[in-house]
Amino acid sequence: MFGIGTTELLVIILVALVVLGPSKLPEIMKTVGKGFAEFKRLSTDVKSTLDAEVSRAEREERRKEKELAEKKARVREESAKKAEKDEASLVEERAEAEQANLSKQVDDAAPTRPEAQAGPVVDAQTRGPVAEAAFKAPTSADKDKSGGDEA
Repeated sequence: MFGIGTTELLVIILVALVVLGPSKLPEIMKTVGKGFAEFKRLSTDVKSTLDAEVSRAEREERRKEKELAEKKARVREESAKKAEKDEASLVEERAEAEQANLSKQVDDAAPTRPEAQAGPVVDAQTRGPVAEAAFKAPTSADKDKSGGDEA
C-alpha cells in the first residue's frame, strides 16, 4: 500500500504492541483503519468532483467552439450572398452601359440628311448607283455656274 513490505509491517506492529500494550492496540488499530477509510472516501469525492468540473468545462468549451463555427459559417454565407448581389448589380450596370454605348454608336452612325436616310439611289435600268448631283435641286450657286439664263 505505502511501499511497506510484510516484514516491515510486522516490525511496526511489534513496536506498537510493546509501546502501547496489548489492551490498547486493538482500539488504536480500529481508529487507524477508520482514518484510512475516511481518507479514501474523501479522496474519491475530490476525484469525482474534479472529474465532473473538467467534463463540464470541456462541454462548455465544445459548445463555444460550435457557436463560433456556426457564426463564422453564417458570416461566410452572408458575405457570399452579398458578393453575388454585388456581382449581379455590376453585370447589370455593365450591360446597361454597353446598351447605352451601342445606342449612342447607332445614333452617331445614323445619317442626318433625309436623302441619305433613304439609302443609295439606284438607276432602275442599269441597276447601278446614280450620282447624287442628278437629283439635287438646283441652288443659287448652281444657277450662277450655268450662267443663270433660264427663262
